[in-house]
Amino acid sequence: MSHRKTVLIAVVALGLGIVGLALAFSDFGPAESAAGRISMIALFFVLSGFAIGFLHPRAWLLACLSTWGAALFGLVLCIAALRTHGADAFQALEPPYLTVGLAWLFGPLALAVASAYAGRRAALRHTEGRNVKPIAGM
Repeated sequence: MSHRKTVLIAVVALGLGIVGLALAFSDFGPAESAAGRISMIALFFVLSGFAIGFLHPRAWLLACLSTWGAALFGLVLCIAALRTHGADAFQALEPPYLTVGLAWLFGPLALAVASAYAGRRAALRHTEGRNVKPIAGM
């Protein structure tokens, strides 16, 4: 059963990556601000990471798979910045910005992994004191 659950969580995480990709590429709505979009994206990755860590504590690192869309967007931005600005990519005064690409590459990953670990810890605390089979290596 554990392998099925791991595969199911991996497929769900990859599906969440599609949502992350859509959030990264889509334009702002009519009344949406940049701060609102950033908050929504951060909340999305925190909640998806926490859910993955809570639902399958042994495979909490599968939350990394949910960030593939944002990481792809960040990688494209980094490559575009390096091709456009070369060695001066960090001091670029016009888009594409390397720092924005790096933020897209590593920001969602850090949020998902940290919240997946928190979800894992919450799941372990939730099963503490119950007659539940312990997780190997914990």
